[in-house]
Amino acid sequence: MGDMRHGTGTSQSIFTAESLRRFLFPVFLVRLTRDTGVRMFYPFLPQIADGLGISLTTAGALLTVRTLLTVMAPVFGHRAGQVGPRKVLRWGFLLQASGLLLFSFARHPGLLLLAVVVLGLSDAIILPLTQTYVGEHSPKAQRGRALTTVEYSWALTGIAILPIVGWLMYRWGWWVPFRLLSLAGVASFLLVSFVFPPDLPRESEDDDHFLPQMRSVWKDSSTAHALIANAVLYIAFESIAVAYGAHLKRDFHLDAAHIGSIASLLGFAELSGSVTSSMVVDRLRPRRTLLFGLVGLMASLGTISILGNNLLLFTVGLAILSMLMEYSLVSMIPLLSEQLPHRRATVLATAPMLASVVRSAADSWSTRLFVTRGFAAVGVFALTVVAAGASLIWWRVEER
Repeated sequence: MGDMRHGTGTSQSIFTAESLRRFLFPVFLVRLTRDTGVRMFYPFLPQIADGLGISLTTAGALLTVRTLLTVMAPVFGHRAGQVGPRKVLRWGFLLQASGLLLFSFARHPGLLLLAVVVLGLSDAIILPLTQTYVGEHSPKAQRGRALTTVEYSWALTGIAILPIVGWLMYRWGWWVPFRLLSLAGVASFLLVSFVFPPDLPRESEDDDHFLPQMRSVWKDSSTAHALIANAVLYIAFESIAVAYGAHLKRDFHLDAAHIGSIASLLGFAELSGSVTSSMVVDRLRPRRTLLFGLVGLMASLGTISILGNNLLLFTVGLAILSMLMEYSLVSMIPLLSEQLPHRRATVLATAPMLASVVRSAADSWSTRLFVTRGFAAVGVFALTVVAAGASLIWWRVEER
């Protein structure tokens, strides 16, 4: 086992290429828990709002609070750089389990807000520290594939789990999936605590402080612009994600079970995007891989904005859009991971922090834009921000 400088990924992984798959499997399982707990809010937001007796706009505001709490990610990332991501990661799943359970019982606005805050803190921990954990343990030659392979979980959640969530809501009530997923969160805590391989050893550094690490990240021009571009792409993702389920319910009169079926189709599309990215990212390098996806993504957003009034064409267009969106977002992860390898935990935690600031605005903005102008307006808005992100990647971000 090679030694590893504090918070870096500069050493050799403790895993060989042959054992990497066995290492990734339990990581993948816990990511399914996290991704379901996040993803089910999007297509079923109208059903959740109805169950809570609140408006869709209010539900969007709750998503804004949850998303905004991800600004805490760099704090947890800094701590993970000191003690190792696994030690911090496990507590994220206990927070998720607690937040989901509390949310399912909340009938008072104060308790509902508390549940959303707890879920927001869990989001600030789980995603960036999972990526950091995988990045630190993976061989450099296969790090891009390892990071993108774990992201298959987002797509498989849509394929296999969201239809079940929709059926459970339709058959038993909106709160049932929340309580079942809370149990999965406890199981994930146990898996991380007792099955995950231990963190690589740490060594102290002179600048082992939060603010110096953050300054070193933002002083690097390529890293700073990559973080901004990542945030911009998440505005587009968030805008479409919060609007498409409402569009299917309001304009096509579909119930939760039918929306869950469409979400499953989108999961297959996203899986194809993740798989494609994982197959080419180490050969083409992350920046080039990402730029190919962004060109297709802009074309897809332009098309779906026109096809939104026909259910069949809209569904097909949404599937293509989902594939290209997932391909692009997944390709961004290894690009960010290699910008400053000695600050990997800080960079990968700063990414969701910055994204959360802009996404929190997108949740409320997109639901309001959909209610007043329709889905086409949301699509045009997403197209505009993707074009801005592509420009940053082309002109300002280096391949490292």
